[in-house]
Amino acid sequence: MEQLVGPLLGACFMGIGAGLLAYAYGDKIWGRRDKRGQKSKKAPSGFYDPREAGPTAKQIRLRRAVFSGICIGLMFFFYFTNR
Repeated sequence: MEQLVGPLLGACFMGIGAGLLAYAYGDKIWGRRDKRGQKSKKAPSGFYDPREAGPTAKQIRLRRAVFSGICIGLMFFFYFTNR
């Protein structure tokens, strides 16, 4: 059990670090750019606009950061437990 503490702590720190980096620089990593300059037609008030439905860009960015942090943490854990 004591042999798993080191890799487990390392996996936690590595996963948190990878998640923070992916959240901060994810747009540059995945090639996404902000499209604020494009003018979009707004629906009149009171009507449904399907473009406003679904997850926001911040939610997608956070989801990708958490997923990449978990993946990097697991890879780090499996690598150092099998060393």
